[in-house]
Amino acid sequence: MRVLIVKMSAMGDIIHALPVLDYLHNVSPGIEIDWLVEEPFLDVVDGNPQIAMIHTARSRAWRKSPFSSRTFSETAALKRACGRETMISFSISRGTSRAVFTDG
Repeated sequence: MRVLIVKMSAMGDIIHALPVLDYLHNVSPGIEIDWLVEEPFLDVVDGNPQIAMIHTARSRAWRKSPFSSRTFSETAALKRACGRETMISFSISRGTSRAVFTDG
């Protein structure tokens, strides 16, 4: 199985989501985990041996120029790179957490 963790910004949230890597590898041996993160936070997850591939996004720049050719090409390339993966998006707030799972 291949999953994509979508935790793009807010360094604290990214750091708090890192333990899920151990959990997923323990409950599903052989799992391949990719991570989608904003460019400024790449260093937080870069080099982690539990992450197969790291995808970067520039969503702030994309929001500033949503109709530019660069935005279209970068978002299309990101969509192709992520392919059909199961996505996991975490929300952690006030001591509670939830995860949203979507299949490709």
